[in-house]
Amino acid sequence: MNQELRERLFALVRHARPARAAVLVGVSLFGSFGAGADEGVFEGTSLPLGARRLVEDLATCAAYYFNATQAHPMGEYEALYAAGERAMNRALRLLDRQRVDRLMGDASVAMSALTGGDWRHYDRVTARYGADCDDVDGGAD
Repeated sequence: MNQELRERLFALVRHARPARAAVLVGVSLFGSFGAGADEGVFEGTSLPLGARRLVEDLATCAAYYFNATQAHPMGEYEALYAAGERAMNRALRLLDRQRVDRLMGDASVAMSALTGGDWRHYDRVTARYGADCDDVDGGAD
């Protein structure tokens, strides 16, 4: 992960509000779409509900893959980083950078809570997000 992106992601994690992250993850990602996710991030946009949920999922998966670069062997780094870039770039096609960063930060907070702040427990995050993010990614941009 390039240094600028790493710093931005970790800054987002430090400043994100955990309560919102729990709502985002509990409601949006691959669950019952639209039932109470943080809609504040979409204020002033004209995105339809389906696109909003897609952006939430893409931002969550971007955070998942970028965080995974820290928890997996170095040999997997490039593939994980590329998957994070694909998910983030797809989200940025629908929503501006600041809002996508906010969604990624919220997701990162929720993932950190799952690990208890210990990268050795990233398997918990993989169990929650891995298969669904692999489905969303599909390996293509």
